[in-house]
Amino acid sequence: MASAIFTTVRDAQCNVVMISQASSEHSICFAVKSEEADRALGALRARFADAIAAGRISAVECIRDCAVLAAVGRLMHERKGVAATMFSALAKANVNIRSIAQGCTEYNITVLVDQKDSVRALRAVHGRFYLATLPLAVAVVGPGLIGRTFLEQIAEQASVLRDEFDIDVRVLGIASSTRMVLSDAGIDPSQWSDVFADPERTVPADLTALGQHLANNYIPNCVIVDATASASPPEHYLEWMKAS
Repeated sequence: MASAIFTTVRDAQCNVVMISQASSEHSICFAVKSEEADRALGALRARFADAIAAGRISAVECIRDCAVLAAVGRLMHERKGVAATMFSALAKANVNIRSIAQGCTEYNITVLVDQKDSVRALRAVHGRFYLATLPLAVAVVGPGLIGRTFLEQIAEQASVLRDEFDIDVRVLGIASSTRMVLSDAGIDPSQWSDVFADPERTVPADLTALGQHLANNYIPNCVIVDATASASPPEHYLEWMKAS
């Protein structure tokens, strides 16, 4: 079966960049470039039309808009837990893995993810393997007296937290009762008031969206600080905690 599949794909002049097959042999998954997808799909459906009609093959399906993410290293086979580290980083970044391939040499671990998650997936894995500091994503609800002071403390102590405690605090969101500002890279806590005063940078306040913004960021460690006396933010505590 595998021979028939990949001979057909070869004859259709499509290059296979990843192959994954479970030991149960219930399915074979492989990846080709987007521009070759329709050609490969048509060739396979034509080749196995009789088998599909007879029920010997359930279907030939194409999952579009995917990206291949690979961890490659000559000494990976000597280091325990590389796969666990990679999969943990992707899981904490809320990236769904569609397929996995790993050779017995362990020089390469390859996963297939949705294209929309590709940048977040890459940053999450890079961050887990290469960053010496622990990134911590923070959102502040209520930039009043207490919230403002907290942001000032982050600005004053950022270098100490990073240099002495290996903690890299990144403010990814600030929300008041009426508006909020979100950032993927981080808001400079020493200039947050200027950013928050810019109507082009802010959007209407939505605490559910604030939680989703942190949960969908590539930084795996997230904290929301409620610096208000309002009864509204606590209504979102449970959904925030469920999103980690």
